[in-house]
Amino acid sequence: ALASVVVTRLRLKLRGLGFRPRPPAGVPPLALRQLDVCWTAATGLGMVDVVQGACFSSRHLLLALRAGEPGRIALSLGFEAVNAGMAGASKDRRTARLLAAAVGLAGQSPDPYFRAAVHLCRGDCDLLAGRFRAATAALAEAERVLRDSCTGVAWELDSTRHWYFCCCCVLGEWAELSARCPPLLQDARDRGDLFAEMNYLTGPMAHVRLAADDPGRAWDELHATAARWSQQGFHLQHIWVLESSALISLY
Repeated sequence: ALASVVVTRLRLKLRGLGFRPRPPAGVPPLALRQLDVCWTAATGLGMVDVVQGACFSSRHLLLALRAGEPGRIALSLGFEAVNAGMAGASKDRRTARLLAAAVGLAGQSPDPYFRAAVHLCRGDCDLLAGRFRAATAALAEAERVLRDSCTGVAWELDSTRHWYFCCCCVLGEWAELSARCPPLLQDARDRGDLFAEMNYLTGPMAHVRLAADDPGRAWDELHATAARWSQQGFHLQHIWVLESSALISLY
């Protein structure tokens, strides 16, 4: 997967980010389906296996530029900005350029999903750069648009709320965490959404339980849920379980 990322990004560097704009109706249906399948893989894996997610996100950007559909290019550029943001402050200028291009393209589409997704990417970039107040503003706007104007966006809402709550943990917003996170955790359990349940418990809910002086409950529910998660490979969730376990033990 890592070799594929390197090769695809080399192709993108040689090709550049130029494209000929085309409306969705002007793109062959098969090409749109390929794009959407690739985007699903990129986003789904991006919050579990970073390298595999980057592999599909790079492919999605290459396919989107070929297709020329602005909304899907906005998605790819936003995701590429997040990948650039992971490299730290040295990539701030590139991250900002990619985000600006994504915002401009998303604004051209009547579909609110593209705007919401770019807000989510902006929030992630601000979080990675340590701009936590700015991140909460962008993530709150992403959640608002996804909740009020989009359908079929459970993954996007779960991810937006997870990162928003992570910012709250850093900022010490215990009251908001304690009011909002437990009902969403219960909703995830009611829906059988292990992805959301795991992400709420690895970090945000540990802080909620510790703020209530209940480390035993924090430990028990964290590890009971972690036992249900895949033990194959090494995922972001495994890192977060380790971090939360250390936090609870230190408390």
